[in-house]
Parts: sequence; structure tokens; C-alpha cells
Amino acid sequence: MAPISSYASGAMPTNNQAQSQLLMMKKFKMGNLLAHDHNPSAEAPSKELISIYKEVENCINIRKKYMDISLQKTSDNPKNKPDWKIYPDPPPPFWKKGETRRDLFHTPDTGDQNADNFTMEKCTIPETDPEIDFVLDEQGVYQIVNKGTKEKLVQIPTIRDYYLDLEKIISIASDGPTKSFAFKRLEYLEAKWNLYFLLNEHEETSESKRNPHRDFYNVRKVDTHVHHSACMNQKHLLRFIKHKIRYDPDKKVIKRDGQVLTLKEVFESLNLTAYDLSIDTLDMHAHRDTFHRFDKFNLKYNPMGESRLREIFLKTDNYIKGEFLAEITREVFDDLESSKYQMAEYRISVYGRSIDEWDKLASWVVDNKLFSHNVRWLIQVPRLYDIYHRNGMVKSFGDIIQNLFQPLFEVTKDPSSHPKLHVFLQRVIGFDSVDDESKADRRFHKKFPFPSKWDAEYNPPYSYYIYYFW
Repeated sequence: MAPISSYASGAMPTNNQAQSQLLMMKKFKMGNLLAHDHNPSAEAPSKELISIYKEVENCINIRKKYMDISLQKTSDNPKNKPDWKIYPDPPPPFWKKGETRRDLFHTPDTGDQNADNFTMEKCTIPETDPEIDFVLDEQGVYQIVNKGTKEKLVQIPTIRDYYLDLEKIISIASDGPTKSFAFKRLEYLEAKWNLYFLLNEHEETSESKRNPHRDFYNVRKVDTHVHHSACMNQKHLLRFIKHKIRYDPDKKVIKRDGQVLTLKEVFESLNLTAYDLSIDTLDMHAHRDTFHRFDKFNLKYNPMGESRLREIFLKTDNYIKGEFLAEITREVFDDLESSKYQMAEYRISVYGRSIDEWDKLASWVVDNKLFSHNVRWLIQVPRLYDIYHRNGMVKSFGDIIQNLFQPLFEVTKDPSSHPKLHVFLQRVIGFDSVDDESKADRRFHKKFPFPSKWDAEYNPPYSYYIYYFW
């Protein structure tokens, strides 16, 4: 396909493009489709098509601008560079859990690949950057500045520029001719794929059979969008709860009404014994009745519908400092490592209610040695400002921004200020914002106030959240 800019200027496909299409026809069976791809006639595109191409190019340029500023390109990620070092070390080739590689041509497992041998003393903590500093500007945005001159090192678009770009994209996306073009384009690509599948299915199946030692069970698979509190299956959680009731009933697990209760006392207050527990009484399966019902979906995270059991078994910040959740997480990690080809991206929540949330979460991960090369973490931030404000946890939206991002900028500038957070962030791969997607976003202001001034009781819209999280 020719670049959009060439179509926008009315240019026709070049001879090189036509030759590349003919080469593709020889390699794949596509009938005579590619010979006439995109340009069935010798005429230049119509003015309407040229206008659509220009608008699509504008969207691509806007996306590129924000991707470049936020360093989200693949080449910007230091983890993709060969000099990236992480401890515990990655396992050597052909590594199996609990064993060392005997082959002298491969690096043997020295024990550092095993999370149980982790020690903070072996972690490399970078020094402070003496030339870089950060400030929170009047618009509620953390800016990277030169420490001496206080000059901004990154030109971040203002919230006004952001909303102008957003309105432009929404306008393009809601344009009738553009929607018709996009729909027909998708239909064309689907038909093209179906044709390829019909003509090449047998050839691809034969090629797959010729590939040794590879099938569905021994290719690497990554489970994404898995909430950490739901990373275990129901039977695994049920066995774990029964085990704790049977072998650790006198452990003090929760504080209620000024009194510390043991695990046995908690279940006695619920009139339950280990014998009574089953998958049905656990009631944590998301059935069809949770579809489009975010409230019911969240209730499924409460074992037996009891929030106190969720706090005991599925929380990192509780009376026992997340001991039970860490134990069952290690068991899940062991299962993944034993299967070798299963990877996971577990989502764990940071709420922005207090400034020490990041340090508590990092300490939970590091102190419990929750490291696995089969697992990476993704941080999700619930959009719950209205609830926090109603309960007096924050005074303004600016408090959430400060609680979320100040520790991150501090550890980036000086990793020794939060060493455990530095180690944890090496295994964090992204951020996400979560809430009930069915809620309508209402625009209460023509011009939104800055976060420090947003002290109203209602929640900011999703677009406002994303600007400050981005």
C-alpha cells in the first residue's frame, strides 16, 4: 500500500510498488487480487477520498506526537536494549526449575535465577542524577527540569492542547464518509484474509507439521488482563483456605471493632467450617449475570460474599501484611514455571489514597520474594476520586496525582530513596485506568479546573484522568 501522504497528494502507486505486489503473488496464492489492490482504475482518487486520507494522516501524526513525548515507542524502552540488567538473573537456555544445566556450552544456574535466593545486597541501585530535577507545575503536571537552570527538558502539551487534539480526533471519527470508508476497508481486509485462508490453509498446516517440537502446548503463551487477586483458580483458592483453617486456625488475621480475631474466630462468626466449604459456597465464578454489571463483577472478588475474607486472603495491605496472598501467589508462580511455556501479566492496584502506597506494595513484593521470569506486573489505577473525597481520604484530585506520581519521580531521580520500589518497577510493564466503562462521562465544565482546584464531589471524566495519568 502506498503511503497515505502520497494518496493525499493525488500520486499513483510507483513501479516498485507494483513489482513488490507481483512478488507477493508468486509467494502466496491470492488469485489476481493483489494485481489490482487499492487502485482498480488508472484514475486519481476522488476529492472525498483525498480528504479522508488527510484526516487519517492527521490522526496518525497526533498519535505519534503523544507516543514520542511519553517515550512509548519500542526503541524507547530500556528493557529492550542489550545492556539491560535485572536481578534475579534470567534463567539460562533449557533451564528447568530446581535444576542446573549440565551442558558446559551454556551458563549454569548459579542459584541467582531462583527467587528464594534473592537478597537486596545483590541489587544494583543506580546513583542520583545530579543534573536532573522535577517540579509540580501550576497545572498539576510533573515536569522534568534542569537542576541548575530550571529549564523544562520535555515540552508536554497543555490540557488545552490535549483537548483540542481530542476534539479533532472525535470529529474525524464521527464523520459519516470516514465511517463508511473505514467500514468498507475492514470488510475488504476481512474478505482478503478469508481468500488467503481458503487458498493457503493446507500449505500452512503442512508447514506447521514440519516444525519440530512445537504445538499449542509448547509455544510460549502470555495471559494478559489477569487481575492478581484472581490469578488462581477457584479450586486452588478453596484448597488454600481449607489448608489454613485446618493447620493455622489460631493465627491472628484481622482487626474488627478494636478486637483482633483469629482465623478460627472469623469462620465461627460466619457459621462455617472447612467441611462446609465448596466451589458453590465460595461463589467467585463470574457467570453471565455479571455481564455489563460492574457492581456484581466486583462482588465476585469476595469469597462467600464476605469482604473480611477478601481482606484476609486477597489483599496485600492488611493485618498480616499480605502473608496469605503472597503464599498463594508463590504457588501460582511455581505452577507457571513448571509448565515453562506459560507467561502472565498480572494486574495489581494502586489507588492514590496515600503517599506510601507504592512503598507498601514494593515491600510486599520484595520481602516475600515474589519474582518470576514468567510474570510481569501491570499497575491499574481505579478511577474512584469521588469515593475517596466523600470518605475524606483526599481533599482534591491533585492529592491523587501527588500520591501516584511523586514517589515515582523520586525513585527515578534517586533510586536509593526507595530501593525496594526501584527493584519492583523493573518488573512493571505498564499502567492502566479502570472503572465501570458503562458510566456516562459528563462534561461539567467548559474549561476544566486544574487538579489542585478540583475539590468537587463528582468524579472527573475519563479524558481528564487520562491526560494526567499519561
